[in-house]
Amino acid sequence: MLSLPRQPMERLYLPKASISQHRQTTFLFLGLLLLGLITTLALSLSGTYVWDDVFLVQHNAQLTSSQGWRDVFLHGTWQGAMGREGQAYHPIAMLSFWLETQLFGKQLVISRIVNILVHMSVTLCVFLLLLRWLNDRLAAWWGGLFFAFHPGMTEPIMWLTGRHDTLGVLFALLACLCWPTTQEDVEHGPRYLWIRAAGAGLLSMAAFLCKEIHVVMPSLFAIFMLWNPNNIERKSWHWGWLLMPTVGVGSVFLIRASIGISSSTALVESSLWSHLHHYTSIVWHYLWHALTLQNGLTIASYSPLPVWYTLTLLGVLLLTIVWLFWLWFRQNTYAGGALFGLGWFLICLSPYTVSVPTLKLLGNRYLYFPAVGLCVLIGLAVNGLRKHASARSLWLVGSVGSLLLLYAGVTLHQESKHWKDALSLYGADLQRRPKDGHILYHYGHAVRMKKGCKGALEYFAAATRYAPVYGRAWRNYAGCLINLHRHTRALSAAKRALELLPHEPSSYYNLGVAFVRLGRFQESLKVVQRGQKRFPRYRSLLRLLFQLQRYLATHPKQRPPSSLPTTNTSQ
Repeated sequence: MLSLPRQPMERLYLPKASISQHRQTTFLFLGLLLLGLITTLALSLSGTYVWDDVFLVQHNAQLTSSQGWRDVFLHGTWQGAMGREGQAYHPIAMLSFWLETQLFGKQLVISRIVNILVHMSVTLCVFLLLLRWLNDRLAAWWGGLFFAFHPGMTEPIMWLTGRHDTLGVLFALLACLCWPTTQEDVEHGPRYLWIRAAGAGLLSMAAFLCKEIHVVMPSLFAIFMLWNPNNIERKSWHWGWLLMPTVGVGSVFLIRASIGISSSTALVESSLWSHLHHYTSIVWHYLWHALTLQNGLTIASYSPLPVWYTLTLLGVLLLTIVWLFWLWFRQNTYAGGALFGLGWFLICLSPYTVSVPTLKLLGNRYLYFPAVGLCVLIGLAVNGLRKHASARSLWLVGSVGSLLLLYAGVTLHQESKHWKDALSLYGADLQRRPKDGHILYHYGHAVRMKKGCKGALEYFAAATRYAPVYGRAWRNYAGCLINLHRHTRALSAAKRALELLPHEPSSYYNLGVAFVRLGRFQESLKVVQRGQKRFPRYRSLLRLLFQLQRYLATHPKQRPPSSLPTTNTSQ
């Protein structure tokens, strides 16, 4: 069987005489983690609901319904919250919000405290996994603290919808803790091993039911078995354990199909070069932000790197992997672990190759799961320094590392304050990139929610100039123009929105209203009927269609009264 041909590393589990010391280390780490997170985040707990939290939490009727626990499993995430079709299916994450609402009501502070507790649990799992895999307490400390306080963790902690990511990663890491890891596990016999593998499969399934990114769980277990950090004597049937997470992930695909949620995307059929181009661009974005301890823009517009840059980065990445494999086969102690950490980072980013180019946005939360692989690399580096560096070098590296960790904590504190409300959140991005159309759109939406269309119109207009193919900007621009009775300009904007967003019912609705306001009733009726045929459950279209048909039947040549619906300028 294929296993790492290297010199044996230290035992995975601590000796029995050191179990108490192991517990002390864990409790000490938890205490420091709790103190650090309270210090950095306590002042940022209050505020208002922002971004998707408004729709998925604040105004989500499922969460207050006594049958909400069932509904979150029977409908897609956006369909259950807003009646809008979509591919997101995160029932376990939404179930956590339902339970929280039933116990405490909808309270932003409580929700953010829960998010922090989930993040603490994930960090503890990272710490315990590093302790198991590397058998080095100091390495586990540094890797865990890097994960806990990296500024890139701000979004999944402060954004309530970020719980879909953090809760999914928690289940994924619990699956890794459940996975058979040591020779002691093997000595318990096949039945015990299969039970643990089955537990890992169920936890992988739960992770996938929180966020689609965890479709990669079988691949992560496969590269872990290749790494084999504790020198388990592999037998051929051990590879059968991989069936468990594979079945768990496959079961989620069957559940999604049974309730009519598609798991396909047109981008899958793109060329190999297109996938590599997007993948390399995404990897570079998150690797740069991770290594420089940065938190990216909340609304970070995506565009692929230049071809020459992509080819250079691909070459460097391939050479690095080949070099690590060469060291692996020359029995280097750390090469296998480095391949595993790098592989974890690269594999966890791969699903975004088919989502980021469609969304045109790079979410900071996408770093959350891949960052675990970087923590493995940090742990390996600390372990290697302890064994091979001089005391003076260790002191110097430790001092620099402590300063970097302090900088990360301060940055996390500063970034978390932006989540007070939508104006603060998007305003911080707008200061950094005042000509980004996506940021202008989101800031304009925040202004509209607070001051109405009159204040937001200039931002939507600017968004259409700087991002002329961003359909949501055109949709809201058209909506505000209609609300401000500028119907002629609104008509052209609504037509452009429908060209760019034919898959959103609000595009048909806005264009139908624009035609109505100009007295072009038959054209409005055709657009609304076309939209209603495609989205038969969209209530606004149904209501407009009914009112149009009724009014045209009695007043075929008159302008409709103002009682007809106005526009839809949802986010």
